[in-house]
Amino acid sequence: TNASEIKGENRPGYRAIEEAGEKILSPFVEFNVTKEEIREIASNRSLSAANRPSAACLATRIAYGQPITIEALEKIEKAEDYLLSLGFTQFRVRMHSNLARIEVTSKEFEDAFHKKEKISRHLKALGFDYVTLDLEGFRSGSMDEPHMRKKAEEKDETEENEIEEE
Repeated sequence: TNASEIKGENRPGYRAIEEAGEKILSPFVEFNVTKEEIREIASNRSLSAANRPSAACLATRIAYGQPITIEALEKIEKAEDYLLSLGFTQFRVRMHSNLARIEVTSKEFEDAFHKKEKISRHLKALGFDYVTLDLEGFRSGSMDEPHMRKKAEEKDETEENEIEEE
């Protein structure tokens, strides 16, 4: 975990680190080292990690209010490993109860659709009851969308009430 990763609404991985107390150290957070600074240091030292794409914590794939368990994380990891083995490059498997919602980029959408039976069969073998392909495609932070909409609606409602009171 680095300093860039602790900003934002849904940071269950960082929340888990905080709850673990002193059992897990986060020196990049403690010394306020950002993702960009880590990449720069790695590049200066010619480390392969300098150009490695970021990978969000698996816990961010689990819907709000759903418990984050080792079993759920392993199921998501195995599902994403499978999609990677099929050649997908930018994707997420989001878990809503026991439904796998797959997000792929628009350029890989057709490929996902053509492989739908194979993907569905494999993910169901992992224990998912339902497997869906998200029509909106891959987007970072999609698990935050319902939460953010609700917050925006509450803010609008509060502002409307304040105007009515004036």
